[in-house]
Amino acid sequence: MRYIGSTVLIICLAFAPGCSEPKQTPEQFQARLDAADAMGNPGRQEEARKKIVEDAADAGEADVARKAFEKISNPGTKEDLTEACALKFAKRGDVKAAKSFAELMSNPGKKEEVLRKIANGGQ
Repeated sequence: MRYIGSTVLIICLAFAPGCSEPKQTPEQFQARLDAADAMGNPGRQEEARKKIVEDAADAGEADVARKAFEKISNPGTKEDLTEACALKFAKRGDVKAAKSFAELMSNPGKKEEVLRKIANGGQ
């Protein structure tokens, strides 16, 4: 009986990584952005756009992340997102996207730091 329990545990662990949510397509991100654009409350609209940027960056969808990012109006939110997205893309190996987000940073010191991290392979 102990052997069966161990086998079940091993099988569950083997398939656990495949149980994550499926990656969203650019079209799905665009539909989410369209829904955010249709919202009437500017504060909630900003929150939704921020989440779309973060999710798109996590999924490696630089074009969609950038499109949603450009619709955000709060400078503080934009500054935080540029750094986070630049580092996410750098860690994924998408140096071009990482650099494009870093270039949007307004704080020269932080920008330099992020560009250094990108140059060092996302470290």
